Amino acid sequence: MNRVYFSHFRTVIACATLTFGCQMWRSSPRLWHDQFPILECMYIQSRAKVLLPVTFQAPSLRHLRLWMPSLPIGSPLLTTTTARLVALELIDTSASAYFPPSYILTRLSLMAQLERLSIIVDSSIPNRDVESQLHQTPDTITLPNLRRFVFQGTATYLEGLVACISAPSLIILRVNLFNEPRRPLPVPRLCHFIQSSKNLTTRAVQVTFGDHAVSLHAVPWKWDTPLMLQIKCNRLDWQVASAVQFFGTLSPVLSFVEHIAFSYDEQHQQSEWLNNVNRNQWRELVRPFSNVKTIHMKPGLINKILPSLPSDDGEPLLPNIEVVGYSGGSKFRDAITTFINERKASGHPVSLRRVYRGKYDTPGNW
Repeated sequence: MNRVYFSHFRTVIACATLTFGCQMWRSSPRLWHDQFPILECMYIQSRAKVLLPVTFQAPSLRHLRLWMPSLPIGSPLLTTTTARLVALELIDTSASAYFPPSYILTRLSLMAQLERLSIIVDSSIPNRDVESQLHQTPDTITLPNLRRFVFQGTATYLEGLVACISAPSLIILRVNLFNEPRRPLPVPRLCHFIQSSKNLTTRAVQVTFGDHAVSLHAVPWKWDTPLMLQIKCNRLDWQVASAVQFFGTLSPVLSFVEHIAFSYDEQHQQSEWLNNVNRNQWRELVRPFSNVKTIHMKPGLINKILPSLPSDDGEPLLPNIEVVGYSGGSKFRDAITTFINERKASGHPVSLRRVYRGKYDTPGNW
């Protein structure tokens, strides 16, 4: 049964966790009239429309989490109570509870103290309004204290947000995009957003092809790793095609990368999915990493990526490579040796380094 939890009376409530069903919420709003002077944390989970009274006030509110929110635009929870927020989470926002990016941005402009922001929206959120917003020249809002930004949703929605946000203190960015087969994945505004947040630049990354997504993250991977970008899709050819568009737009950011590892989930090692991508796609995948000095590949990718590196005119695609790392046995050593000999003949010699299992995610081991 849904319940409302109060730790004490409203004048001494510091944290409230609420879960609502339709019947419960019809009778409970009267409990939220007037001011809650020391309320600092509020977590609400509800698929029903949450109608807080306009008299509700929480001037000390600092942490707000809305799970499956269905708040009307103009709710006091997003207007009069957010000035002191340091953490805001909007989780599992569906099309029925759609907040346009323009509305979110208006609310964020009032949150100068915000440090952590998480927005997770459903893939069914309409893109029409967002696309029309992208053709305008919006005002930029600055969030001077924002240090962590997590987003899951469509690239279009993300572009609508970051086009108007400046976060000079940002140190952690997590982006998880839904694959949209009929829509391209260029993200020029995300690229500018990352560039303007100087702390997100990274010189070592890992690209991983998984069961359900392709991801790029800074290494070594830790809870505070500055950058993680992911695109949700299953088939490898979709993953590579999406990554080609995504990475291509981010080339001004990825050109700072000096060390890169290409990996895949272990369960794919014996499968045929690696054969579904042609040489040209692999070449376009690595092209944005133009200043890479060290490249490492797990065994199944060696015969795919290395032959793509020479360009059609004979010049190497990544001219600054100095070290090629590999893991596994000697099965692919001949392919690597051929590549090394070709580079030497072209005047761009490289050295070979074996990287032992489990060590490829740490640049010092490359």
